[in-house]
Amino acid sequence: MADTRTLVLRLWNAECELLRDVPAEVRFYRNDSAIGRVRRVRFADGSERFDVPDFPTGVWDCNVRVENYEHSSRTGFLPFRKNSVTERDLWLPRNPKGRWNSQFARWSRLGPGYQPLKDLLKRSSRLRLRIKKTEEFRRLGRLTAGAYDDVDDPALIEGKMGLLNLYAKLMTIRRPCGASRTWFEMLDELLYIQRDRIVAIASREMRDWVHRLKEHSAARAFPDYRQAPAGESHRRNVLASRPGLSVQKIFSVKSTGAIGNLQLTLADVRDGAGREYAVCDADIDENGRLLEHFADWIRHQVTGDSTSPIQVYDILHRTVENPPLGYRLVPG
Repeated sequence: MADTRTLVLRLWNAECELLRDVPAEVRFYRNDSAIGRVRRVRFADGSERFDVPDFPTGVWDCNVRVENYEHSSRTGFLPFRKNSVTERDLWLPRNPKGRWNSQFARWSRLGPGYQPLKDLLKRSSRLRLRIKKTEEFRRLGRLTAGAYDDVDDPALIEGKMGLLNLYAKLMTIRRPCGASRTWFEMLDELLYIQRDRIVAIASREMRDWVHRLKEHSAARAFPDYRQAPAGESHRRNVLASRPGLSVQKIFSVKSTGAIGNLQLTLADVRDGAGREYAVCDADIDENGRLLEHFADWIRHQVTGDSTSPIQVYDILHRTVENPPLGYRLVPG
């Protein structure tokens, strides 16, 4: 009787939900060479069983393609043994170019965990939407109640996703020892939202904390944050928030970690009337490592695009337990 090895494969999304009844293509590889035909399956009950008969020696893995998810994912080394069953769980990130619909919780259903968001939106009567590709601004005013719920324009949907992604991150990330409020609660007024960032008037408390983190970065007094370049793009983001601004000083810190890093850029500004205050440019990077982040930046410059809120949604679910996002992504 021929030797048989069996793989039981389960697919998961970022929310740790089994993917059920999804069409998939699976192909096995031995020593990086494709073996046999592409197997088309549906993962009807959340898992599929694959038998690999006449097993030769070598390093085995398999490649999985699922509609709406990243184009391919490899299982990594499969430790097959004679007449045995190997189980493997595979997390699939969403493809930002896939068909996804955002299901937002209604304003009236946002519970106590979203009160800081609601309070800030009520204070933000001059709020605008910035569309990254065209640099166009649209006036929103107070994005509350019916205005918060009645969102159907694709650009505003992405901007709302970006706002909620930043809310989840700023509310849950570890704050510096001694800080009495979350980063989000240190914002005084939202100026504009974008698919990958928010720009807001910051409290003096927030300005001083970010400056302190930057000054103590080399001494590693606050190991959760490090100094980051406050480049020309961040300066432009701040200047775009209001006409007639001048930047007096700008500095930036970034959270440590491999993915989904928060960058806080603070600028001391003066407006045309001589008023001085601080503006915060907050965004989430795909990659925390410098080289990978630089590669992302180059790609965004070439394509004119920016970090997808769909990617950030998945990253938040992978790095934060039950993030307060206020929306779900479902297949379109």
